Parts: sequence; C-alpha cells; structure tokens
Amino acid sequence: MINTEQVLLQNAVAGQVVAQEVVDKSGSVLVAAGAVLTERLIAQLQHRGIESLALQPRCSPEEQAARRQDIEQRLDKQFSRHGTDATMQHLRQVLTAYHGRAETTSGGSRG
Repeated sequence: MINTEQVLLQNAVAGQVVAQEVVDKSGSVLVAAGAVLTERLIAQLQHRGIESLALQPRCSPEEQAARRQDIEQRLDKQFSRHGTDATMQHLRQVLTAYHGRAETTSGGSRG
C-alpha cells in the first residue's frame, strides 16, 4: 500500500499526486488515485465542497534524483528503437519536460 498523508485541500499544491480516489457525498469519483493535481482541479474540488484528500508524501532530493534517473532510463529504452524520427524525439522531449515539471512542483512524481 502507498504511504499517504491527509492534506487540507487549501494546503494542496499543483503537482502533488492523489493517493486515494476523491469522492463526493453521493460516492461519485471526482478524481482517480494517481492523478496529478492542477490549479484548475484544486479549484474544482473546492467548488464541490471537498475539504481534504489523501496525497502521496513529498520526496527527498535524493529520491527525486533517483526517480528522475529511473524515468530517463525508461524513456531511453522506450524510444531507442525510433532512432531519429522527429515526431518520436519531440514526444520524448514532451514527456521528459512533463516529468520534470511534476518533480519540480510536487517535490516528487510517480515516475
């Protein structure tokens, strides 16, 4: 089971990872576990009356570096067969940037 920390929604920040489904009073799932918070999503949850949610804990700098390295290795492996295909190179750059932003804003990413 993933470690979680219960956080007041007003203290949540974009980039953090949701650890458990967020449901409304009727039991409808508003956010799936594993989703990355955005400013817009936080605002929508506030509008729906959500007061707190379970988030994955932030990572230490060492854990962040290890995760970044793991992501780079996995992307290298996934994209190695595509050689110099410009579209695939661009997609890899987008994925690298995406994961880098998640690392920067949340103090960690799911990887």
